[in-house]
Amino acid sequence: MSDREYRHKLSEIMGEIRSVPVPPTPLNSETSEKLASLADQARDRAEKMNAAAGNIQESLDYVRLAVKYLLFDLEATRRENIALRKILQEQIENDE
Repeated sequence: MSDREYRHKLSEIMGEIRSVPVPPTPLNSETSEKLASLADQARDRAEKMNAAAGNIQESLDYVRLAVKYLLFDLEATRRENIALRKILQEQIENDE
């Protein structure tokens, strides 16, 4: 759910709450059920958003770790490349 949709649903909830009769008038069952339904929907969406945020954080952590390994491997490859070029250059000089 996008932030825009979440805000829209929250506005709906607030509108419904504002339409509730003020005490001491008891709530009618239809209004009460509607408020309960909207509150449950908002809670479910918030839980889903929190779960999605957790999944995104895990994915970012994995990507960070993978990048660190790739950088380590890149540096090791560069060092090996330099060492091999040096050996190759020495062999070329010895053959001359």
